[in-house]
Amino acid sequence: MLTPILSRAPTLSAAALLVVAAPLAAQQITGYDPATGYQTGPGTGGYSDYSGTSTGSSFGNDSYSGNYGGGGGGFTTPNGFYLRGVVEAELLVNRKDDERILYGDISFGYAPTGGGIGADFGLVGYDTTTVDDLAVYGAVSFGLAGGRMQVGAPRAVLDDFMDIPPVGGSRFLDIGFGQPTSSFVSAYALTDGKTPYGLRYDTSMGALDLAGSVHQFGGDDVSAADLAAAYEFGAVTLSAGTEYVDGEGPSGFNMILGGKAEYGQMEGGLYYSTLRRPGDIEAWTAYGTWRPSEPISVTGSVVTAREAGDEATLYGLSAEYTIPQGAYVQGGILDGDGERTTYDVSVGWKF
Repeated sequence: MLTPILSRAPTLSAAALLVVAAPLAAQQITGYDPATGYQTGPGTGGYSDYSGTSTGSSFGNDSYSGNYGGGGGGFTTPNGFYLRGVVEAELLVNRKDDERILYGDISFGYAPTGGGIGADFGLVGYDTTTVDDLAVYGAVSFGLAGGRMQVGAPRAVLDDFMDIPPVGGSRFLDIGFGQPTSSFVSAYALTDGKTPYGLRYDTSMGALDLAGSVHQFGGDDVSAADLAAAYEFGAVTLSAGTEYVDGEGPSGFNMILGGKAEYGQMEGGLYYSTLRRPGDIEAWTAYGTWRPSEPISVTGSVVTAREAGDEATLYGLSAEYTIPQGAYVQGGILDGDGERTTYDVSVGWKF
């Protein structure tokens, strides 16, 4: 049954497998039934969105571009000010319910090319008719030993090294369904509203990007440490990341390994995950994208997760048409074991 596997209850605990963004999403969109015994309530979880950044980008002292969530290229001034991200209005419909969501993932700041002192800020959030969540990031940055250090409340490095499209095109549902290839830090910051104070360091050595971050959540005895790396050779990019989570629940390591390749109009990726938190999960995530023409892309995705012998699979298919200046329209479908078929229609802007 995909419902207990992919829609289990809201808190980021061992009881949760691939948690969905909100009680509303779990109850109305993914077919979650309170009669199964899985609880509802505040603090549902999962990461916000695929980053559209990561591999192949340089994090060196002279070319650091900051973190962002859109992949649209962004706005950067010659003196180092930047703005990048994505905003999207989304409609999710299945045979029982429908929901309208406004989603955003935005980064902005000042990253001087000469390695001086800068600042990086980020907002990730969503709003529905019944629930909303927001994560806020902010850090002072400066050049250090050929890389870039951030001090304050930076984003977790793990999310910037796994460049994976949302399953079925739904950024909202990918908060839960994308959990095997994203960080606990970003999930907890979004759904619990706690600030991840800490440090982050990014550097690059030729085709190899390296990054690490440590986080302590304000008001909680919860901490995490992330390490990530990506190596690009030709059309292939290999990525690896690990995250140690400690406090208020199961402690242990999360690990993600995988890669992607591009060939002409085609791109595909395959990732393996083993998670200790939000639960003891082993998962495979695969996707393939075909771009028959410049403004059109079609993506198919599969997520298979296993816990304690229970296995479930989710399938997604989406198509996107990009309008000049970063605007786009998108349609998709998600289905899987025990799930209601859910349709997604979105309009947005990547910048």
